Amino acid sequence: MQKDEASLFDDIDISVSGMVDGQIGYLEARVYPGVGCSKPLLSPRQVRQLPGVLGAKLKFGTLVGTVRSEDIVDVALTVERREDDHMLEYRLEYQVLVMGPSRLRWNISVDAVTGTVLQTTEMFQT
Repeated sequence: MQKDEASLFDDIDISVSGMVDGQIGYLEARVYPGVGCSKPLLSPRQVRQLPGVLGAKLKFGTLVGTVRSEDIVDVALTVERREDDHMLEYRLEYQVLVMGPSRLRWNISVDAVTGTVLQTTEMFQT
């Protein structure tokens, strides 16, 4: 199949083998999606105010702190590539850098379209 203007895919390869009496013994399809990216529905300012960011609980050992607006150092828009055995996904994300009172840093990944907090990562070694 070749790509046309309305296609969601760059290409699709289909392999069929083992045809016996009209029955398919093996079918394999590889789909190569066109890589596109939507525009973020949230601005960096809105991301800073999300409940999953502002007020988020961050841990260091047995200590737990809450993210305040002054703890947010940076909000950067990125395109993240994630893959597994069956899928390749590009996701538009905001990376929110948070610095605590002891200069400890965390990164909060937020989906730029839905506002869902995807993960929080400690940026220090314990």
